[in-house]
Amino acid sequence: MYHGRYAPTLGAVAGPVAAAAEDPAQVDDGSGDDLLPGARDYETALSGTEPISWPPPWSLSPDDRYVLYTGGTTGNPKGVLWRQADFLATCLGITGSLSELVDAAVPSRLRTLPAPPFMHGAAHWNAMSTWLAGGTVVVQDHPDRLDAADLLDTCERERVTSVLVVGDAFARPLVDELAVRPRDLSSLRFLLTAVPCCPQR
Repeated sequence: MYHGRYAPTLGAVAGPVAAAAEDPAQVDDGSGDDLLPGARDYETALSGTEPISWPPPWSLSPDDRYVLYTGGTTGNPKGVLWRQADFLATCLGITGSLSELVDAAVPSRLRTLPAPPFMHGAAHWNAMSTWLAGGTVVVQDHPDRLDAADLLDTCERERVTSVLVVGDAFARPLVDELAVRPRDLSSLRFLLTAVPCCPQR
Protein backbone atom coordinates (compact mmCIF):
# COMPACT_ATOMS: atom_id res chain seq x y z
CA MET A 1 0.00 0.00 0.00
CA TYR A 2 1.47 3.35 -1.01
CA HIS A 3 0.43 6.96 -1.63
CA GLY A 4 0.07 8.00 -5.25
CA ARG A 5 2.89 10.55 -4.98
CA TYR A 6 5.32 7.66 -4.56
CA ALA A 7 4.22 5.88 -7.75
CA PRO A 8 7.06 7.36 -9.89
CA THR A 9 9.67 6.30 -7.32
CA LEU A 10 8.22 2.81 -7.02
CA GLY A 11 7.94 2.59 -10.80
CA ALA A 12 11.67 3.27 -11.08
CA VAL A 13 12.38 0.15 -9.00
CA ALA A 14 9.45 -1.84 -10.36
CA GLY A 15 11.34 -5.14 -10.59
CA PRO A 16 12.14 -5.59 -6.88
CA VAL A 17 8.81 -4.05 -5.84
CA ALA A 18 6.80 -6.31 -8.13
CA ALA A 19 8.65 -9.34 -6.80
CA ALA A 20 7.94 -8.37 -3.18
CA ALA A 21 4.36 -7.10 -3.47
CA GLU A 22 1.53 -9.62 -3.76
CA ASP A 23 -1.32 -7.14 -4.22
CA PRO A 24 -0.19 -3.49 -4.33
CA ALA A 25 -2.80 -0.83 -3.60
CA GLN A 26 -2.38 2.86 -4.46
CA VAL A 27 -4.00 5.47 -2.21
CA ASP A 28 -5.25 8.56 -4.04
CA ASP A 29 -3.55 11.46 -2.26
CA GLY A 30 -4.53 14.09 -4.82
CA SER A 31 -1.20 13.93 -6.65
CA GLY A 32 -2.82 12.71 -9.88
CA ASP A 33 -0.28 9.95 -10.45
CA ASP A 34 -1.46 6.99 -12.52
CA LEU A 35 -1.72 3.52 -11.03
CA LEU A 36 1.37 1.40 -11.40
CA PRO A 37 0.99 -1.74 -13.56
CA GLY A 38 -0.64 -4.47 -11.47
CA ALA A 39 -1.70 -2.08 -8.69
CA ARG A 40 -5.29 -1.48 -7.58
CA ASP A 41 -6.94 1.70 -6.40
CA TYR A 42 -7.23 1.47 -2.62
CA GLU A 43 -10.82 2.76 -2.36
CA THR A 44 -11.97 0.42 -5.15
CA ALA A 45 -10.29 -2.53 -3.45
CA LEU A 46 -11.81 -1.55 -0.11
CA SER A 47 -15.34 -1.27 -1.52
CA GLY A 48 -15.14 -4.89 -2.68
CA THR A 49 -14.52 -6.29 0.79
CA GLU A 50 -16.92 -7.55 3.45
CA PRO A 51 -16.93 -5.74 6.81
CA ILE A 52 -15.84 -7.79 9.79
CA SER A 53 -18.02 -8.18 12.84
CA TRP A 54 -17.07 -5.87 15.69
CA PRO A 55 -15.58 -6.35 18.13
CA PRO A 56 -13.44 -9.17 16.72
CA PRO A 57 -13.02 -12.29 18.84
CA TRP A 58 -9.89 -11.16 20.66
CA SER A 59 -8.55 -13.38 23.38
CA LEU A 60 -7.46 -10.38 25.51
CA SER A 61 -4.48 -12.37 26.68
CA PRO A 62 -1.11 -10.96 27.78
CA ASP A 63 0.28 -13.24 25.05
CA ASP A 64 -1.58 -11.40 22.27
CA ARG A 65 0.87 -9.89 19.82
CA TYR A 66 1.65 -6.26 19.09
CA VAL A 67 3.38 -5.60 15.75
CA LEU A 68 5.84 -2.74 15.27
CA TYR A 69 6.74 -2.10 11.64
CA THR A 70 10.25 -0.68 11.73
CA GLY A 71 11.65 1.69 9.13
CA GLY A 72 14.82 -0.30 8.58
CA THR A 73 17.41 1.45 10.77
CA THR A 74 18.76 -1.99 11.65
CA GLY A 75 19.27 -2.97 8.02
CA ASN A 76 15.91 -3.91 6.51
CA PRO A 77 12.32 -2.82 7.13
CA LYS A 78 10.46 -5.51 9.03
CA GLY A 79 7.70 -6.26 11.48
CA VAL A 80 8.79 -6.92 15.06
CA LEU A 81 6.44 -8.91 17.31
CA TRP A 82 6.06 -8.14 21.01
CA ARG A 83 3.87 -9.86 23.60
CA GLN A 84 1.25 -7.27 24.59
CA ALA A 85 2.20 -7.56 28.27
CA ASP A 86 5.90 -7.07 27.49
CA PHE A 87 5.20 -4.10 25.21
CA LEU A 88 2.98 -2.37 27.77
CA ALA A 89 5.49 -2.79 30.59
CA THR A 90 8.70 -2.17 28.63
CA CYS A 91 7.70 0.52 26.15
CA LEU A 92 4.91 2.36 27.97
CA GLY A 93 5.70 1.60 31.60
CA ILE A 94 2.24 0.15 32.26
CA THR A 95 2.29 -2.41 35.05
CA GLY A 96 -0.91 -1.74 36.99
CA SER A 97 -4.61 -2.41 36.38
CA LEU A 98 -6.83 -0.47 33.99
CA SER A 99 -8.46 1.42 36.86
CA GLU A 100 -5.02 2.43 38.20
CA LEU A 101 -4.07 3.62 34.72
CA VAL A 102 -7.23 5.74 34.42
CA ASP A 103 -6.71 7.23 37.87
CA ALA A 104 -3.13 8.19 36.98
CA ALA A 105 -4.10 9.87 33.69
CA VAL A 106 -4.96 13.28 35.13
CA PRO A 107 -4.62 16.30 32.83
CA SER A 108 -1.06 17.55 32.78
CA ARG A 109 0.92 20.39 31.22
CA LEU A 110 2.96 17.92 29.16
CA ARG A 111 2.79 18.92 25.47
CA THR A 112 4.78 16.48 23.34
CA LEU A 113 5.77 16.76 19.69
CA PRO A 114 7.07 13.44 18.30
CA ALA A 115 8.94 14.71 15.22
CA PRO A 116 9.41 11.37 13.38
CA PRO A 117 6.45 9.82 11.52
CA PHE A 118 4.13 7.86 13.80
CA MET A 119 5.18 4.61 12.12
CA HIS A 120 8.47 5.10 13.97
CA GLY A 121 8.31 3.04 17.14
CA ALA A 122 9.78 5.75 19.35
CA ALA A 123 7.32 8.32 17.94
CA HIS A 124 4.15 6.39 18.60
CA TRP A 125 5.41 5.12 21.95
CA ASN A 126 6.16 8.74 22.87
CA ALA A 127 2.66 9.80 21.79
CA MET A 128 0.93 6.99 23.67
CA SER A 129 2.99 7.63 26.80
CA THR A 130 1.99 11.30 26.66
CA TRP A 131 -1.72 10.45 26.40
CA LEU A 132 -1.41 7.95 29.25
CA ALA A 133 0.14 10.71 31.37
CA GLY A 134 -2.78 13.04 30.62
CA GLY A 135 -0.73 15.19 28.24
CA THR A 136 -1.31 16.59 24.76
CA VAL A 137 0.27 15.31 21.55
CA VAL A 138 1.12 18.14 19.14
CA VAL A 139 1.60 17.47 15.41
CA GLN A 140 3.48 19.87 13.17
CA ASP A 141 1.77 21.37 10.09
CA HIS A 142 3.87 19.30 7.65
CA PRO A 143 4.26 15.84 9.21
CA ASP A 144 5.09 14.08 5.92
CA ARG A 145 8.72 15.30 6.00
CA LEU A 146 11.21 16.98 8.31
CA ASP A 147 10.61 20.71 7.91
CA ALA A 148 12.80 22.31 10.57
CA ALA A 149 11.17 25.75 10.29
CA ASP A 150 7.66 24.28 10.57
CA LEU A 151 8.63 22.08 13.51
CA LEU A 152 10.17 24.97 15.45
CA ASP A 153 7.28 27.31 14.59
CA THR A 154 4.88 24.68 15.93
CA CYS A 155 6.90 24.32 19.14
CA GLU A 156 6.81 28.06 19.69
CA ARG A 157 3.11 28.51 18.79
CA GLU A 158 1.84 25.49 20.76
CA ARG A 159 4.17 25.95 23.75
CA VAL A 160 5.56 22.43 23.35
CA THR A 161 7.32 21.07 26.44
CA SER A 162 8.94 17.94 24.93
CA VAL A 163 10.29 17.10 21.46
CA LEU A 164 11.41 13.68 20.22
CA VAL A 165 13.93 13.55 17.35
CA VAL A 166 16.00 10.81 15.72
CA GLY A 167 19.65 11.67 16.20
CA ASP A 168 21.70 14.15 14.18
CA ALA A 169 19.54 13.71 11.07
CA PHE A 170 16.87 15.72 12.91
CA ALA A 171 18.93 17.69 15.42
CA ARG A 172 21.33 19.37 12.98
CA PRO A 173 18.61 20.88 10.73
CA LEU A 174 16.84 22.19 13.85
CA VAL A 175 20.03 23.80 15.17
CA ASP A 176 20.77 25.29 11.74
CA GLU A 177 17.25 26.72 11.51
CA LEU A 178 17.49 28.24 15.00
CA ALA A 179 20.72 29.95 13.94
CA VAL A 180 18.88 31.52 11.00
CA ARG A 181 15.81 32.56 12.99
CA PRO A 182 15.64 32.11 16.77
CA ARG A 183 12.28 31.19 18.36
CA ASP A 184 10.86 31.49 21.85
CA LEU A 185 11.28 27.92 23.07
CA SER A 186 11.14 28.79 26.76
CA SER A 187 8.39 26.20 27.29
CA LEU A 188 10.64 23.37 26.03
CA ARG A 189 11.90 21.22 28.89
CA PHE A 190 12.90 17.94 27.20
CA LEU A 191 14.65 17.07 23.94
CA LEU A 192 14.56 13.31 23.54
CA THR A 193 16.38 11.36 20.86
CA ALA A 194 15.81 7.89 19.53
CA VAL A 195 19.22 6.90 18.23
CA PRO A 196 18.96 4.59 15.20
CA CYS A 197 20.19 1.10 15.93
CA CYS A 198 22.98 -0.51 13.93
CA PRO A 199 23.11 -4.19 13.02
CA GLN A 200 25.57 -6.35 14.93
CA ARG A 201 28.72 -7.00 12.96
